[in-house]
Amino acid sequence: MFHLPKQVISHLFVEPAKIVEKTTSISVTAGDPATLECTIEGSPELQIKWFKDRREITSGRKYKMSFKENVATLKIFSAEKVDITNADFSLLLTGSLASYRIVPPTFTKPLRKVDGVVGSAVSMECRVSGSQPMTVSWFKDEQEISADAKYQPEDNEVITGGACFIRKESLSSFLELHSVKPLDSGKYTCQVSNDAGKVSCTAKLDASKLLMTGSSVHLECKVTGTPEIQIKWLKNESEISAGDTYQMSFTEDVASLHIFNASVEESGDYICEACNDAGTDRCNSLVIVKELLNNVTFVSAFPAPPDPPSFIEKIENVSCLVGSVITLQSIVKGSLPITVSWIKDDNEVMESDNTQMTFEDGVATLYMTDVETLHAGKYTCQAKNDAGAQKCSASVLVKGQSAQCTMR
Repeated sequence: MFHLPKQVISHLFVEPAKIVEKTTSISVTAGDPATLECTIEGSPELQIKWFKDRREITSGRKYKMSFKENVATLKIFSAEKVDITNADFSLLLTGSLASYRIVPPTFTKPLRKVDGVVGSAVSMECRVSGSQPMTVSWFKDEQEISADAKYQPEDNEVITGGACFIRKESLSSFLELHSVKPLDSGKYTCQVSNDAGKVSCTAKLDASKLLMTGSSVHLECKVTGTPEIQIKWLKNESEISAGDTYQMSFTEDVASLHIFNASVEESGDYICEACNDAGTDRCNSLVIVKELLNNVTFVSAFPAPPDPPSFIEKIENVSCLVGSVITLQSIVKGSLPITVSWIKDDNEVMESDNTQMTFEDGVATLYMTDVETLHAGKYTCQAKNDAGAQKCSASVLVKGQSAQCTMR
């Protein structure tokens, strides 16, 4: 009797390669080593290649690559600036692609000139995009505004002329001055940096004295130095003297100017000049006097109807790659107030860490960073006021590897 051998049947299931865990953008200081890692699942044998800016790189004096326990590792022994400024490292394995990019900071909303009234509060804001972590510093006339030791970095208070608060959020920073004084006037700079670069923007703050006709104003200037100190007051660079309108004094190191019964003609830039044998110094304050209208009522039997919003410039179609930055922008005119909203495929767009919306001076902007394929779709900018509403739409196409957006 013959016995046939048993048949052994086995099934081989080949699991496709898949990146299950990848790091995001990393920060590296030039000259230091850097390590990129990806956790991968899939059936052996996995074919792994590393790329930098779409060019394959190999192990050598600069790079070392390994794959152990489902972790693919790229080690850069000594990162150079060319490696960390907008560098795009990619890992390719059987159709999967992971990329790493360090994006330098850019301002999506720079500082703007501010006119402040003495005694009031003033706020300056800027918004920024780029790879975290980012360091934010504020300067006044090129001197850094530093925090008092008793405050945490997230809520710094420093004393300039009034109280000054600095607030830092993930993609924005605010400088708030309370009870502004003339010496707070100057150029304010916000500087943002990460390991890929540094940017700054500057705006001027003019702290003025705003008065109505018939009011009085008192200006003071603290003076230090070796006696004898001579004090001179000027208005628009012309010296003024005591009389019915002006009264001056200099006691206990404080120079004072009192303006009585101010008229519109008293508006101007007032300068206190202190001089001794060692030199001369100045400080100034802007005084604005507006005419006061008493018992005047304006009546319009036929008020002009408000203008509905309309688009001077509409948003345009955008085509870009995954990981890019997208800016959609339109210019709107019409009677104020105008409210602007953004809609994607019939759903309202909300602000998030990588999505910001602004509407200033008639310019509506939607700004998105680190875009993914889910950001693709039809975007609509809608402007409304009491007279009506208007819309304009454009398509966003997202595909492929990280790069810069191009207009279609």
